Amino acid sequence: MSALVAPEKPAAPDTATLRLDKWLWHARVFKTRSLATRFCSEGRIRIGGRVIDKAHYAVKPGDVLTFAHGRDVKVLRVVALGARRGPAPEARLLYEDLSTPRPDPSVVNPIEASPAQRTRGSGRPTKAERRATDRLTGGGPTRDGPTRDGPTRDGPTGEGPTGEGPTRAPGDRD
Repeated sequence: MSALVAPEKPAAPDTATLRLDKWLWHARVFKTRSLATRFCSEGRIRIGGRVIDKAHYAVKPGDVLTFAHGRDVKVLRVVALGARRGPAPEARLLYEDLSTPRPDPSVVNPIEASPAQRTRGSGRPTKAERRATDRLTGGGPTRDGPTRDGPTRDGPTGEGPTGEGPTRAPGDRD
């Protein structure tokens, strides 16, 4: 007698999944898989609006991933799973980038340009530009007086401004 053996069912294409950390690595979002694993474990990624804190979460085509990457917020739709970590052109085929495009850094809006950013070769800053830069960076002298603590000393002999002898700063010794 022959035993009846149930034929194996092929996996439906819509049930294929891949670990989240592995997909992020295949898509070249992260340089190493361990970085992708750590990122996922810290709960810094959302899939379909839900926070995911497990690197082994099963990703499938159609999922929308949202996460902060550097100074940008990335929104990626999974298009394919990928069998390996291939070259960058192959990795870009694994997702559709839904993020808002970054503004072109070469186009500078004069209203938003800060005085601390100067185009290279534009010469020395004017006094007004230097003061604006100092206000932004928190450095430089203020209108309140000298930047040193205590009174200033004038002249080569160290006499005070009234000429009555040397001015003494706190902590000076004879």
